[in-house]
Amino acid sequence: MRGIFLHEKPVEILSAIAILRDPSISDIAREVKSPFAHTTKTLKRMEGLGLIEIEAKKRAKIVRLTDKGFKVYEKFVDLLSLFEGTKMERGDESSFQKLKEMEGRIEKIENARPELLAPHLRDLRLMKREIKNKIILEQITVLENRIETKLNRY
Repeated sequence: MRGIFLHEKPVEILSAIAILRDPSISDIAREVKSPFAHTTKTLKRMEGLGLIEIEAKKRAKIVRLTDKGFKVYEKFVDLLSLFEGTKMERGDESSFQKLKEMEGRIEKIENARPELLAPHLRDLRLMKREIKNKIILEQITVLENRIETKLNRY
């Protein structure tokens, strides 16, 4: 795993998968401005590590993060926020704490009772309207996509 994530593009690819909703390989390549062949090769390595799933849908291949992939992505967001020195404004800490608590509740029920995720999705969307911090907004988007993926599979 060390060899793949010590480069910028794989992290950008992982981020694009987390933020875009059910992206195709072409969507990801376009988003990160990387050649299709390079993107495909990187995705195959990520799939081998159990971070993503690639599903053939009609003519396109759809890419989704696995639970392990979401966790790795979230760790990168935390790490990047340290490097970038993103400041938390007044009130951001409580929003961040609220998001982490919600994430904990979601993790407890997402595999056992996915039908209980819909109210959490609504709460995330309401929370998103009030937040200005870019990192918190990105984490909310990722969590929304994660819940929508679980609900679609249910």
